[in-house]
Amino acid sequence: MRKKLILFVFRRSLEETVKRLLGEMHVGGYTIMHTGVTGRGETGEVSGTFEAPGENAVLLLTLDEETSVKVCEKFKEFHNSSEARFKVPLRLFVLPCEQIL
Repeated sequence: MRKKLILFVFRRSLEETVKRLLGEMHVGGYTIMHTGVTGRGETGEVSGTFEAPGENAVLLLTLDEETSVKVCEKFKEFHNSSEARFKVPLRLFVLPCEQIL
């Protein structure tokens, strides 16, 4: 079965929302990385400093192809509905994934 790796990069303030949306889709297994995740992108700089407060988080999730499409659609809906109010600091990347162990 072909798998996909979905790589989420988002502002930590969105973490509970991301978890809630995944829970609504009954997605239970993922890995979140918090410490020291900084960067710069379309929604600005995040460096954990006075000038650029906050931090990002990275969530890794592997799913079958069909479920990965559904998850991406759910997050596109969330992103598009929120974009009218504020620039959403959330990005998704989908990569092919082969589990070795």
